[in-house]
Amino acid sequence: MQYELQRRKNPDNPYSSTSPFSSRLICGDCGGTYGAKIWDSNSKYRREIYRCNHRYGRRSGSGLGCKTPHLTADEIKTAFIGAFNSCIKNRKEIIDNCIMAISEILDTSKLEKQAAELSEECAVVTELIRKCVDENAHISVDPKVYAEKYELLADRYAKAKDKLNETETEIANRNSRKNMIAAFLDKLEKQEHLITDFDTGLWNAVIESMTIYSKEHIVFKFKGGTEIKWSIVYKAPQNNQTVNLWGYFFENYTRKRKRNSGR
Repeated sequence: MQYELQRRKNPDNPYSSTSPFSSRLICGDCGGTYGAKIWDSNSKYRREIYRCNHRYGRRSGSGLGCKTPHLTADEIKTAFIGAFNSCIKNRKEIIDNCIMAISEILDTSKLEKQAAELSEECAVVTELIRKCVDENAHISVDPKVYAEKYELLADRYAKAKDKLNETETEIANRNSRKNMIAAFLDKLEKQEHLITDFDTGLWNAVIESMTIYSKEHIVFKFKGGTEIKWSIVYKAPQNNQTVNLWGYFFENYTRKRKRNSGR
């Protein structure tokens, strides 16, 4: 939760709760977020697309605007279906990596010990400052000596307190990441079969970000830490090269289902 709140507060990536894709679609050019835009709003061809919020910003007039493509909701959903199914196919390896991350990379035992020591240091220095002030109030002390002693103690306390705050923040972030990974693992372990339909709840539960560089180069980052490169553009194989057909298959499968349901 802590991690999610920080992500939403990022001023460079404004958060909106009107779409499941809010703040998760990232521009590969500038690092900003994609936003929903309406094309042909007053015609029968009206549709909603997503593009970088900085595409037509101040830099665009000089030809420096972001060149990343816009995406439709169907393209986003199709890419997600394919990428998540790739996770299912590599379930064991991903689960093993996530478990290792929780037990080793995100372990907080050393940090918790450090936080306890820093908390004790703050308490000790606080008592020293109290005694310093009390001594100055009851005994004649050279003002210069008192000021130097107090300043040293105050500086010592400030450094310990800052370090304590940093350590506690890191502990909270690691615990938040562990919770995210646990939720991701739960979804992955329960999903035994390939998915064919987009599920908003599943998207929200497992996706941290989807970075778009081009339609041929998309990177999904799952909350478990796994990153998967994806493409939503089908290219015929050349020179006997193998091609990942998941994106192409699910896009056409989805279109076929829509045509059949409209009959």
